[in-house]
Amino acid sequence: MRNFFLFVLLINLLALAYQSWILEPAVSVAPDFAAQDVPELLQVEREKDGPAAVPVPMQAPPIQAPVVPEVVPAAPVQAAAATPEAQPQLPGTAAVYRCVRIGPFAQEKDVQSVQTELQGQGATVQRSAEAGRVWLGYWVQSAAYPSRQAAEAARKKLIAKDMPDVYVIAEASEYRVSLGVFRLRSSAEQVVARAQKLGFSTRTIERFQPGTNFWLLAKTTGDPAVLKDAVPNVAGQIVRSQKVDCSANGI
Repeated sequence: MRNFFLFVLLINLLALAYQSWILEPAVSVAPDFAAQDVPELLQVEREKDGPAAVPVPMQAPPIQAPVVPEVVPAAPVQAAAATPEAQPQLPGTAAVYRCVRIGPFAQEKDVQSVQTELQGQGATVQRSAEAGRVWLGYWVQSAAYPSRQAAEAARKKLIAKDMPDVYVIAEASEYRVSLGVFRLRSSAEQVVARAQKLGFSTRTIERFQPGTNFWLLAKTTGDPAVLKDAVPNVAGQIVRSQKVDCSANGI
């Protein structure tokens, strides 16, 4: 009896399992699609009450690389060279003066000519006179002779060769023949060349005598070198220029 009961129970369990696991339920269940981790997408077309359509593979759109705009390097900008600007004199600022002392001049006509030239350049000019040795020029002399008689003989030879302006000078225990005093060096050199051609040895020295020297004191706001360049070579005379203190010289 017990075996029969177990047999019937087994039949019922098998029937329940068949209905639950084997038979298709009457209620339709909507399909649930899981996401596909594949490079292609599948599109499934279903026709109503018709056979299932063949899956058509869809090509994924090509991936385009992002367009990077071309960067054109800008031309290097060169900094403009700084041009120093002249600094104008500020209003109310006192001008800076410079003074130059020029001279000496042996003759008044020479100092007057230079003074006029400097004043024409806008300089303030003062003239002064000092007692001292006055420059006369370049003195050409013969070589020394031991006696006056020898010097006289040389003088006569020079006169005979058409050099009349010569005379004998005494210096201590020796004698020389003076061939002339010349304010231009070029004139003195011509006489030296002529005497040497005649067979005489010579020397050239500067000659001075007591007298009055003239000086100019020029004041300007410009470059003192400009004043120096304006001074001509006064008849071969050596003229010096020296920067001095304006206030100390009363100008």
